[in-house]
Amino acid sequence: MSKYLGVVSDSKLSWSSHIAQVKKQISKAYEALSRLRHYLPINTLITVYYSLVYSHLQYAISSWGSSSPSILKLTKTIHNKIIRTDYI
Repeated sequence: MSKYLGVVSDSKLSWSSHIAQVKKQISKAYEALSRLRHYLPINTLITVYYSLVYSHLQYAISSWGSSSPSILKLTKTIHNKIIRTDYI
């Protein structure tokens, strides 16, 4: 496993370790957004979403975005949870 410019890859290029790291970062952002939603207006929460969640999902997506659907489901689940909430 190696990390270069924030992208974690393994010898098989399965991207599972990178996607697990992205999921971990998005989960932390979800916790922050759920706490902030009581104090900030919606337009500020959307800005926080784009800085904390969307940026992690888009970074190097061309390399790891074509991995197997079962691996991508890890990030899709938490991302859908964030989008379904009433503050985004």
